[in-house]
Amino acid sequence: MIYASSSLVINISAASLWNVLEEFIRRPTQGNYVKDSVVIENYHDGFKRSSFIAGEVGVVERVFLLKDQCKMIMKLEGHPLCIGDTIYQLVYSNQEELSDRRVTLCAVLTWRMRPGVIEAPVTIDKQIILNDLLQAISEKAVKERHALV
Repeated sequence: MIYASSSLVINISAASLWNVLEEFIRRPTQGNYVKDSVVIENYHDGFKRSSFIAGEVGVVERVFLLKDQCKMIMKLEGHPLCIGDTIYQLVYSNQEELSDRRVTLCAVLTWRMRPGVIEAPVTIDKQIILNDLLQAISEKAVKERHALV
């Protein structure tokens, strides 16, 4: 599978979910598969981080925080086998009476083999990783919502 995508509807405001998502992707552990994540450099529009995925694949990603678009783009950097992005997008109504109630969190993982790489080692399915990340973000958002009430 070249791409994996998923979405969840979360009962929280877009601003609150953005804060949860930004804090989540800076955490050392994200879900069950992303571990030992460390911010290694900060930029005006994001940061660079190093992580281990599924306990075996070390990755460096340049994270772009596009708050005005409610989008985060995480570009894979310097990986010997793969190129691609992980993208998070918040989708919500522009009607004020609806925008604070439900937000759809969409995610796409677009990693693929570098040109010239014939075969890659078998790793855990991208869809499993992406679903796990969205579930962990959703659980964090629910805790955040209950803390605000």
